Amino acid sequence: MSDQQPTQAYVAPTSPVEPTAAASSAAPSYPAQPSFPTQPPAGWGPLPAPTNPHKTLSIVGFILSFFFLLNFAGLVVSIVAMVKSRRAGFGSGFALAGIIIGGLGVLLTLAVLAMAIPALIDGASTCAELGNGTHVIGDRVYTCTPGSFYVSSSW
Repeated sequence: MSDQQPTQAYVAPTSPVEPTAAASSAAPSYPAQPSFPTQPPAGWGPLPAPTNPHKTLSIVGFILSFFFLLNFAGLVVSIVAMVKSRRAGFGSGFALAGIIIGGLGVLLTLAVLAMAIPALIDGASTCAELGNGTHVIGDRVYTCTPGSFYVSSSW
């Protein structure tokens, strides 16, 4: 013989008390929700003031404006930073300083180039006329080579 147990049929459980119509229509009662404060706790302090999102661009323009031949780039970057800061509703002291310093640097660079370019052209044309070698004309000494020239004063 086998050790199997007899199977029983499943019987669904029945509820001992049937709910009434009045009890099923009433909403269940839950505990009251806690209320939250509208202000942050006392130790948190006020929120920080918003910062200029273009401050880094202003600082980059300011720094570039100090370097010879990069002062034009510093001027342009400072102007862009100033315009973007104004549109965002902020002022930018670094951008303003970069515009002023970059503008003065550009003017100084243009003044130096305005004096250096004619002097270089004059020296090159004089060496082209004189040929290679060392030549004394007035109080200047021209040293001319095929690829370069040097002009000095004979004091």
